[in-house]
Amino acid sequence: PENLKSLFRGVCMMVPDFGLIMRVKLASCGFQENSILAKKFFILYELCKLQLSKQTHYDFGLRNILSVLRTAGKVKQLDQTGYEPMLMMRTLRDMNMSKFVAEDAPLFLSLISDLFPGIQAAKAVFPEIEAAMKGECVKMNLQYDKAVDWAAKCIQLLESYYVRHGIGIVGPTGSGKTMMQEVLSRGLTITDTKHVLLRMNPKAITDKQMFGRLDPTTGDWTDGIFAVLWRKGTKTKTQNTWICLDGPVDAIWIENLNTVLDDNKLLTLANGDRIPMSATMKAIFEPENLMNASPATVSRMGVIYVSVTVLGWEPLVPSWINLQREKERELLEKLVLQYTPPMLECVNRHCSPVMFSTDGIYLNSCFKIIEEVLRPLIETKVFLPPEHMEKVFIWAMCWSLGALLELEDRKKFNEKLKACTDPSLFPPVGDETAYEFFVNPQGEWQHWKTRVVEWHYPADVDPGFGELLLPTLDSLRYVDQLAMLVPAGKPVLFTGAPGVSKSATVQMFIAGLDLEKWMKKMVPFSFVTSPEIFQRTLESCVEKRQ
Repeated sequence: PENLKSLFRGVCMMVPDFGLIMRVKLASCGFQENSILAKKFFILYELCKLQLSKQTHYDFGLRNILSVLRTAGKVKQLDQTGYEPMLMMRTLRDMNMSKFVAEDAPLFLSLISDLFPGIQAAKAVFPEIEAAMKGECVKMNLQYDKAVDWAAKCIQLLESYYVRHGIGIVGPTGSGKTMMQEVLSRGLTITDTKHVLLRMNPKAITDKQMFGRLDPTTGDWTDGIFAVLWRKGTKTKTQNTWICLDGPVDAIWIENLNTVLDDNKLLTLANGDRIPMSATMKAIFEPENLMNASPATVSRMGVIYVSVTVLGWEPLVPSWINLQREKERELLEKLVLQYTPPMLECVNRHCSPVMFSTDGIYLNSCFKIIEEVLRPLIETKVFLPPEHMEKVFIWAMCWSLGALLELEDRKKFNEKLKACTDPSLFPPVGDETAYEFFVNPQGEWQHWKTRVVEWHYPADVDPGFGELLLPTLDSLRYVDQLAMLVPAGKPVLFTGAPGVSKSATVQMFIAGLDLEKWMKKMVPFSFVTSPEIFQRTLESCVEKRQ
């Protein structure tokens, strides 16, 4: 209605003419075929917006276009006689491929090959740095040659490192993000100047603890953790400093870094300090996703997406096998390769785990259990027979790959496991599953119910109802897992609906611990529990060493 319309002010919105900007920029960089290349560039980005999946870390806006054009200009300067469409195609491919999820990468390559038909641009190679990274991987017990896709992501990180000062390495836990930075920084240290990684978790502290706080009464300024690291990075001239913010991206702190990530390269603090970023510094973000980051932030950084499939589980096997005793290596490798592929397929395709986990995390859980079973044998220099070892491996599979399954899915997992195993080595389950059995020291399958002892009401004390803990088949097998993993310093996560005796099982385990060596502290977590409260709770029950 007119009477309502008159109350609102008219706003004029303007959309930049991307095609014209591209053409002018390309012409200023010395591209003769700027008109055709600008049109192809524009069409490619329009098709990407329409056809690729919608991801929060994708950006085909003006900032991304300008960074591509800037890089194209540098490429043109280095190769002034080169075929221009090939130079442009290679720049577009290399600048964008790193951020695509696994499903979108083939589609983008087909789009770019349609727009630049018949052109095959070779990938950039860095022989010296790659050789240095391979050598470092050998020292760190990593598999550079076997993880081909992961190695390609390391090179993409290197390419981003050359053209960006803010880099976001996005991907789920266990996809090799941290090791990418470690390997590349070590490789660059060998071939170039010294590279140092300074790592912090911005989500574990408040924004004042991160950037600094101004005392309202005295006016004194106290630098925060990030401000201290930033000043440290600007002062060092003899080495390159990477400040890595390893934690979930949150609008509370990431928006304060917009001036750092854009062309200003300035950290502005609340006390009025403006600290410029030196040429030897990089800001690296390592979140699982960019759900809470604004488009303004996403567009300012170069994004490298590390999908779950990039690393997979295969390279983890030789790295773990190398740490085992030489006589056991061949047998353990044979068992891992025999059982892992079919069982992972069963869990991922036919079952519904109660929480998300990656293949690498499943397999690492299996390795931890086997390590603890074999640990006592290392001191006595005893080796398990192959049949005994396979039984232990079957049991470890149930409590690692099959640990997050409900009862119905456990039956499916049991059937698949039975199909992969020699019948003589599988437990005599009957109507039950392999979860109800364990391997005794003699190498035979034994039912958990044989370990359940008769419970007698305590005669000397009168316990409250909530303090009565009765051992059951379930609680016994969970306590057994805790007793095996906790003393070795391996963390354990109990998950389940309320009232399924998670706390009771943990208390039962704690009750059996030697109080001379262990201290008990139950910490309830809620939405108001901050890292600071948790730290103070822990510090309240320990003494500080002088």
